Amino acid sequence: MKPSLIHIYKGDGKGKTTAAMGLAARALGAGLRVAVACFLKDGSSSELTILRSHERCTVLPCPSSVPFSNRMSDEERLYFSEWYRALTNDILRLSSQVDVLILDEVLDAIELGFVEESAVVSLCTADDHPEIVLTGHHVRDSLLKNADYITTMQADRHPFSNGIVARHGIEY
Repeated sequence: MKPSLIHIYKGDGKGKTTAAMGLAARALGAGLRVAVACFLKDGSSSELTILRSHERCTVLPCPSSVPFSNRMSDEERLYFSEWYRALTNDILRLSSQVDVLILDEVLDAIELGFVEESAVVSLCTADDHPEIVLTGHHVRDSLLKNADYITTMQADRHPFSNGIVARHGIEY
C-alpha cells in the first residue's frame, strides 16, 4: 500500500485553493474517493460546483455567508466557532472513508481560533490518515513538521492591489 502524505499550500499568493482542487480532480480521475471541507468560505466557489457533481467526491456543507474575520461581531465569531467545531468532528469521522481529504483555508481557521490546532495535528499524525491537503496563509510549526509537501505561493503582483475585485470563475 502506498503511503498517504500531507500537503501544505501556504502563503499570500494566488493558487493555494486552485492547487488543492486540481489535486482533487486528479484523484477523482484516478478513481480515488475525495472529501473537501472549506473554512472561512461560503461554498460558492466555482470549483465546488463540479466537485459536488462527482459521485466519489463529498463536499462538506459551508455556511451560507462568511464575513471577513476582521469584520465579524462577537456573535458571528461564536457562531462560526461552533460551526467549524462541528465541521471538524464531521471531518474526523469522514477521514477513514476517503483517499484524499482537502481542508481549504483550515490554516487560517486555526490562526483565528475557529479550529483546534491539536485536532488537525491528530488527524495528520494518525496511522491510517488519508492523503491530506491543508491550505491557508500561515502555518503553525506543529503542522509544518508533519508535512511531506510544503509549497509557498508568493504574490509578486495581484490585480487586487489595483482595485480589481475577485472575478467569478477566475478567483472563485
